[in-house]
Amino acid sequence: MTGTSGASGTADSADRSTPAFVFVTALAVVALQLATGWRYGLFRDELYYLACASHLDWGYVDHPPLSIVVLAGVRGLLGDGLLTVRLVPALLFGLLVWLAPLWRWRWLPSTWPSPASTR
Repeated sequence: MTGTSGASGTADSADRSTPAFVFVTALAVVALQLATGWRYGLFRDELYYLACASHLDWGYVDHPPLSIVVLAGVRGLLGDGLLTVRLVPALLFGLLVWLAPLWRWRWLPSTWPSPASTR
């Protein structure tokens, strides 16, 4: 197993560099969501979240309270615009696209090639 250190199978620091396609894919996902997010109005679930953000409480049974607090903070900083409501989910989805291969390379190093072997 090349590029690993010891019996634990952890990757060397050279193998931890992220390939460019991961960054490009994450940026493309965010750009695509922000580019198409203005084409349709707010969905009823988004309207419900906006209503809950106006009345903060810790006792919601159908969604976690932190998401509502984050939405209330975003509304306080950036306003109630359509793209504003969809900005944080788009950024978090891009972060997930960026982190997923990194987690896969960290926790399943022997199943797929490491980033160093794809260069």
